[in-house]
Amino acid sequence: MKLFIYSTGLGLAIALNSLVFQDVTTAQMRLPHAAQKQAAKSVRFVRREVPPGRPPGGRYRGGGTRSIDSQMGCPAVTTPLIALVPFTENYLPGQEDKPPITHVWGYTTAAHPTLWFYVPYTNQSLSATFSLQNEDSSTEMYETSVSLPKQAGFIRVQVPETKLALQAGNRYRWFLGIDCTSANASASPSTRETIYVEGTILRDAVKPDLASQLASASPEQKVALYAENGFWHDALNTLAELRQQRPHDPALLQDWQRLLEGMGTSRVFKPKDIESKPFVN
Repeated sequence: MKLFIYSTGLGLAIALNSLVFQDVTTAQMRLPHAAQKQAAKSVRFVRREVPPGRPPGGRYRGGGTRSIDSQMGCPAVTTPLIALVPFTENYLPGQEDKPPITHVWGYTTAAHPTLWFYVPYTNQSLSATFSLQNEDSSTEMYETSVSLPKQAGFIRVQVPETKLALQAGNRYRWFLGIDCTSANASASPSTRETIYVEGTILRDAVKPDLASQLASASPEQKVALYAENGFWHDALNTLAELRQQRPHDPALLQDWQRLLEGMGTSRVFKPKDIESKPFVN
């Protein structure tokens, strides 16, 4: 099932690939030695650039396949569907009033990663689908229905170990879509509306020195190690699990706020908009 709707189809956007990524700092493999000595080391995410090739494109903030203003069946929300993944937005010179060129991507060490989303919809009559494909969408790695939460908040989608493993050095496309016409049985195919987010996930091998540090690190130290080495999904998932275990720990909340800052900001989104939302699965 091919669900992806690429937002970089325009030749102009692809031509600007080198321009878009000139401002993204190449992450050096920094290993925080102090993280082994103190569990309370501050989390600092170092964003890694995407290898040469097709720009990742994507959408971090929920929008519609037809129009964000025609969300048939979806209730109005203050904060839309958000993918917890780093992104960049770049406006073309002289076209600051036009939609920006957006790229959404993150690295993982995991063969079967976990992705996190903020979902504002609780309508149980709506349906949601998560899909993971290889880069050219020729192979469906994983597809599943996603149950919407009983209250707005953070949800996880974990790729089962029984599914095809992500290979180190490769990139993959993920998609989370909410069918906003599920509650409207009379809607015709031409008026169906899907609110969706999508992006790229890249798997990279762990260097031996980092692997050695991770082997003896506490969960808190692992968050710092993953973050400083640019492994967004591993840092986020490890910290999310800690926060669910100790929801009232102020140090973990502060780390969560700092890590989410690594997503980036835009004219319509700042990480503080969602940092205090609850975990609902």
